Amino acid sequence: MKYHAQSFPGMRTVLVLLFAVSLMILSGFAFVESDSETVYMTSLEWPPYSGKGLPHEGASIEIAKKAFNKAGYNFEVKFYPWKRTVQTARRDLNFIGYLPEYYSERIEKHFVFSEPIGTSPLGFMQHSDSPVEWETLSDLKGKRIGVVYGYVNTKEFDRMVANGELTVDYSVNDITNIRKMLRGRIDMAVIDRNVFRYLMNVIPEFDGKQSMLSFNRKLLENRKLYACFRNSPRGKRLCSEFNESLKKLEFERLQGRYIKNSLGD
Repeated sequence: MKYHAQSFPGMRTVLVLLFAVSLMILSGFAFVESDSETVYMTSLEWPPYSGKGLPHEGASIEIAKKAFNKAGYNFEVKFYPWKRTVQTARRDLNFIGYLPEYYSERIEKHFVFSEPIGTSPLGFMQHSDSPVEWETLSDLKGKRIGVVYGYVNTKEFDRMVANGELTVDYSVNDITNIRKMLRGRIDMAVIDRNVFRYLMNVIPEFDGKQSMLSFNRKLLENRKLYACFRNSPRGKRLCSEFNESLKKLEFERLQGRYIKNSLGD
């Protein structure tokens, strides 16, 4: 006997729903954490550490890819603006996390931090003709300081900003802060030294303007970089496997070589 969808009440609706779900799965929009051979994470345009157009998509991405490969996984990254990078990693179950990131207690509420995948010399860019001398952050009171919205900086700096002790001007990214510096709208801005050098020396927009800005002699902190995994059973398992593979990599040597090549040193 042949059966038809019309023979069963609601069968046509069920078939349509099954077809729609199948399309979602095939198109990569199934909102479940699967154990496929490819691990997906989000990241941002933050050269030379990460970026869609960079060789190997950046130093941090290259190191992470090597670690995942050693653990038996393929690794792919989708790039977004920073705020969306974090939000997507939290809300979209197609992604197991994001990178690179500085350690912060508030982030630990949602993510598990890997072992370090790199280092980041964090400090200030300044106007070359008016360098800033400072020993403690209190010395910077009254300065207009550029920061990127959503970035973790240092615990003390972020605390003083939250308490209104430091005057900050928010931007969407480091490039915007450089533009503000060149136009004299801010006195200094928080930035990673390698990011500062890369943007000033590689971005055509800043060609011929390198002498106008410099990196302050005193670091805020030499911060470690991490990959952040979703705080779920699968995220914790992948983080553990990732960490085991990292032990077999000399991430500082890999990062140093990458940055040296990217800056032409």
